[in-house]
Parts: sequence; structure tokens; C-alpha cells
Amino acid sequence: MAPRKKEAPVDSARIEESPLLASRPTLRSSTVDPAKLDRTRFTEIREMESDGSSLRIIIFIAVIIVVGVAAALFVRNAVMNSQNATTDDTSNTTNTTQQDSTITALTVSKTPLADSSAVNVVKNEDYVDSAIVNLGDSTATSAQTSLDKITYIRYTTFARLTFDLNTSDKKLPKTTVNFDSVGNKMTVVVENLGTVAQSLQQDLPIGDIVDEIRFVETNNSFVIMFKDTVKYNVKKEGDNLVFNFKTSTELAKPDTSTAQQPEEEEEETPAPPTNTGSSTSDANKPVAPHFDNQFSQNKQYVVSNVNTNKLAHNVYYFDNYGSSWEFSWAQRNVIGDSNVPNATAYYDTSTAGKTYLIVEVQNLTQEVLTANGVESLSLSDIEAKTGATTAGSTLVKVELLSFEGGTAKYRLELSKKTDFKLWVDKTVDNQTGTISVTVKN
Repeated sequence: MAPRKKEAPVDSARIEESPLLASRPTLRSSTVDPAKLDRTRFTEIREMESDGSSLRIIIFIAVIIVVGVAAALFVRNAVMNSQNATTDDTSNTTNTTQQDSTITALTVSKTPLADSSAVNVVKNEDYVDSAIVNLGDSTATSAQTSLDKITYIRYTTFARLTFDLNTSDKKLPKTTVNFDSVGNKMTVVVENLGTVAQSLQQDLPIGDIVDEIRFVETNNSFVIMFKDTVKYNVKKEGDNLVFNFKTSTELAKPDTSTAQQPEEEEEETPAPPTNTGSSTSDANKPVAPHFDNQFSQNKQYVVSNVNTNKLAHNVYYFDNYGSSWEFSWAQRNVIGDSNVPNATAYYDTSTAGKTYLIVEVQNLTQEVLTANGVESLSLSDIEAKTGATTAGSTLVKVELLSFEGGTAKYRLELSKKTDFKLWVDKTVDNQTGTISVTVKN
């Protein structure tokens, strides 16, 4: 083995002179007590720090959970309130709709409208206080007859009440009107009345000329109560029943229902007399236009500016008002002053034991009876054609005497001589103008 080389002795002085050592800072002795670095104590500190962090985390999570639950509850309550509000709104809407639907069968308008806005304004003289009036002749069964609506409209001087009936044959069912002038009420009984709108099956307050309408379930009738003493006019319009009511106070005033005729003042203005010896003399014929007359037994005229034969009458009408009745001639859906024929009406009592009212209608290319294939009309013919009842009327029959040169001459046989008037009327729908004769019963 090779001899180990001897190590050179370390010169401590030279080491101290080393520039590296010279540049190192002087090391100070440690002030840490080694005992304090005992591992056990160090672990306890770490565990304490770990436990504190876990507690804070748990508290933080708990806070988050509480806030989350609170927020969830708030949102839930908000949603529920919104749903409740929606439900309430829906319920209110439903209730309102139900309330609206319960009154759709009754229409009441108490704000007075001008009389001129009404169709077929009734004259004061046509209002009656008859105890009983019968009208209607529908053959429809109760299963084919219903009352769908009642309408009340107030005009300036009167009120109009309409029973909107619906029948299979479009005719008014047999109806009895009982008027109690002492009790200030009226009972309306419609035979074979089947269905009555649900909302009409109760007391119906009106609070006007008509104070209230009461439903009587036992026979599907109605009792009309009035605030003041009244008179009435009743007629049928197809299968509907129409009442006009006017108070005694209003009836005591001058009748202004003819004020719509601008030429009314000229009624008494006679034309120059011609052929005064004739029974059909035109000595008192008014000047045109003259479309209305007062009730009397004198000869009467309707005078227009029509001077050619241009009207093709193809329909007739009959209405029974109780105190009077009306027969009308017309060309359907033709109306207006330029389509009013000249006409004359007068009594012919030359035949012993007979009363005839003669009506002559001019300016025709066609007259209504031959257009319907007949030359006369019995009461049963009229009822079958118009659906109106002739019961209680003074009419016996209608005959065509002649049709020459555009003039049709009709003879209306009456049971007695009463007041009449010749005038221009129109249908309820305002679509057809008529030449009409109204005769008192």
C-alpha cells in the first residue's frame, strides 16, 4: 500500500486572512431557546391554527345556508303572492264576466232619446187603458218558443218595452195583456212560452216609467209595475211583443208626434175645386207633400209629387193594436218621399146594411192582391199571411174592386163605421215605406 500523504497543516492565520471570510458578516449567536422548539409544542400550535380555520369555515357555510334559505323563502313567497294575485284577478274577471252575462238578457236605457229617433211613434190618441187585449196566433209549441231578451228604452215623452221572443214560425204566440189601472200594473201572459232566459227569471228593477218587471214562475208570465198612472199601446212585430207607455201627465200635453211632418200646416189648404158634384170630389185635397191625416170619418188624402206609374206593390201588412188596426200596401225595400203613391180613402155607405171603406192607390205598375194571386182577403187569409190576430177588429174582409190606369181600388168591409186615418208609415226595420189606413175599433 502506498504510503498516505501527509496532510499539510492548516495555517489558521492565513484562513482568517481569506477575502471570502473577510466579506462574510459576523455571525451572531442565536437568541432562540432550543427548548421552545420542542416538536410537541409546535404540533399543538398547528392543531390550534387548524381548529380555528375549520370553525370559521363552518360558520361561513352556516351563514351561506341561512342566507340561501332566507332568499329561497322570499322568492317562494313572492311567487305565491304573484300567483294569488293572478288567481284573484282571474277570479274577479270571472265574477265580472258572470255578472255581465247575467244581465245580457235585459237591456235598459233610461237616458231619454228624442221621440223622432223612434220607429213608428204612437199618437196620443192611440194610447189606451183597455183592461184586456188579446193578440198573436203562433202555433209553435213550448219547445219551439223562448223569451231571449227584454229591452227597455226611454224616449222624451214615452217608454218602449220589447219582449224579444223567438218562435219556430216567426209569429207571436197567443198573448193576453191584463191592465190594472187601479193597481198601476199590467200582467202579460204568453201561451206556450217555453224557455225564459235565466237572468229574466227574477224581479227586474227599472226605476223609470216602468218601475219593475216581476217574473211569475208558475205560468212564465210577467207583471209590469208602473211608477205613475199610464196608458199603453201594444202591438206585435213578427214574433216580438212591443209596448209603448206614456204617463197621464204627458198625455195631457199637446200631441207633438206629428211635428216631424214639415208640411203639416198645409193640411187644411185646399186645392182649387174640380168636379165638385162627384162623390170622390178633390175639393179639399191638400197640396203636396201631404203624408198624414187626423182620425175622422171624412174623405182623406195622401198627396206626393210622384206623377208616373212606377211602384210595383208586392206585399201587404196587418197589425192589431187593440184600440185600432192597420192595413198597409207596399213595395218591399222601397222607401222615401219619391216613392210615396198618391192615395184617397173615404166611406161608401151606398149599400144598405154594409159599411165599406174605399181606398184608392195610384202610381202603380202592379197591385198587391193580384201579385199574390187573389182578389180578396178574408180574416183567416190575413192571419195566415201576416201572423197577426184579427180578433176584436172591425175589419171583415178586403177586396180588390178594380185596377186600371195605374190605380187600384180596394174595398174594406167593416162591421161598423168608425174613425180612420190614411197616412204614410214604414216597417220596423225602416226598409219599406207603406201606404196605410188605420181604423179604430
